Amino acid sequence: MAGSPIDSIPGKLGGTPCFAGTRVTIDMLFMHLGRGGTVDTFIESYDSISREQAVAVIHKACDVLNDERALPLVVEGGEPELGVPQLGIER
Repeated sequence: MAGSPIDSIPGKLGGTPCFAGTRVTIDMLFMHLGRGGTVDTFIESYDSISREQAVAVIHKACDVLNDERALPLVVEGGEPELGVPQLGIER
């Protein structure tokens, strides 16, 4: 996948982060996952989003969350509090 999987354009949905080239917001994916859905059921609902795009967005979110300059999310024992393996996605 070339380029960022995420767009945030001021004139498109008020700058809300979306999957690149779509009007499907990133928070829709995380709300779906938070309700117990899977990446596969999400992409079944949004045919404009590929599995590759959804996984790239999850990886990007994990990178940001694990960036100690942004917000450290390491619990005792050094294991990530939220990461790709917990979502059933291999990196």
